[in-house]
Amino acid sequence: MSYVRFVPGFSRHPKRLKCGPISSWLWACSVDYCMVHLTDGFLIAEAVPTLCSTITGSALKRAVDNLVSVGSWEPVDGGYRVHDYLRHNASKQQVEEDLEQGRKRYQRWMDKRRSNAVTNALDEYNPNAVATPLLTQPTVCLSDIKPTTSKGDSRHTKPTKLENQLQASLEAIKAKHPELGNQEPAG
Repeated sequence: MSYVRFVPGFSRHPKRLKCGPISSWLWACSVDYCMVHLTDGFLIAEAVPTLCSTITGSALKRAVDNLVSVGSWEPVDGGYRVHDYLRHNASKQQVEEDLEQGRKRYQRWMDKRRSNAVTNALDEYNPNAVATPLLTQPTVCLSDIKPTTSKGDSRHTKPTKLENQLQASLEAIKAKHPELGNQEPAG
């Protein structure tokens, strides 16, 4: 993406002050047009009325005359050239090169993301790391959860509400999937 560049203080530049706010807005719209369409500062005459839909008729003619008289626009065959456009903004060639470099950077990034995520993580962040295989069974079986006692207390404590809910969930799962009922925890 490209951006239009304005010199700090451009709104108080003698040309902006001399031609007035309507002409200055038309000039700002013309700079934007040139960047969007990558014209290197050239405005075709047919584009001028489309730059700002609120400036029409005699106001548009006056604004164009003002911009030409202060030197912000230079009349050329087929339209106008924005004065010093390429001094402050990137050329079409520069913008296209930047876009191409951005596309290449993005493609390299996507290529890395598309390959194995574990391998990428190992190669990029820690070349000495070892990949851990994916777990196929839970490492903790809910039926192994036992009520705890406080330190030094040998008596059996009452299961907590959470433990009761976990036990009920486990029994519901075992009822729905009997093949899981007799599995030993992995590890």
